[in-house]
Amino acid sequence: MVPSEYIETVVLPTLLDYLRAPNDRRLAYLSAISAYHVMDYVMRTASLAARPARDAEYNRIQDEIIALCPDAFNIVEGICNGTKHCGRDDPKKAQFTPGDETLSRPFGFGPGFAGFGEGTFGPQRILVEHNGRQHVVDEAVVQFLRACQNAFPTHLAGIDLSGLHV
Repeated sequence: MVPSEYIETVVLPTLLDYLRAPNDRRLAYLSAISAYHVMDYVMRTASLAARPARDAEYNRIQDEIIALCPDAFNIVEGICNGTKHCGRDDPKKAQFTPGDETLSRPFGFGPGFAGFGEGTFGPQRILVEHNGRQHVVDEAVVQFLRACQNAFPTHLAGIDLSGLHV
């Protein structure tokens, strides 16, 4: 499967399900995990046989995406690896343990609501902490995918991400 097929078959349907239910923890995790693995599919197109060459290509791919969206990359990577390993213990990486996420407070007035600039419009959304501030997970996953497309247009040119509004 080439990168564009992977995105169309796995990533986009999962992410679209998540965007329709932005407070669903399972879909948040699955969206981040599937998006993160786009890098593997891009790396495999290089057809490198030797492990050191594959590792170098993977690092180059990561560096390109980090340059475009460092926070989104760290959030997606943190959720992906934190979910897989029941948490992360590398202090240099984004920390995430399943269950660490919180829900945004919906916009409104009165107890339980967030005022101007304090919450999210519409349904509650999943937040994770990174670098001392709260980030909306669906926004991070969409930013990550857009960065992948910008970094690797040859592999992802036919993918339409314009409908991903967060």
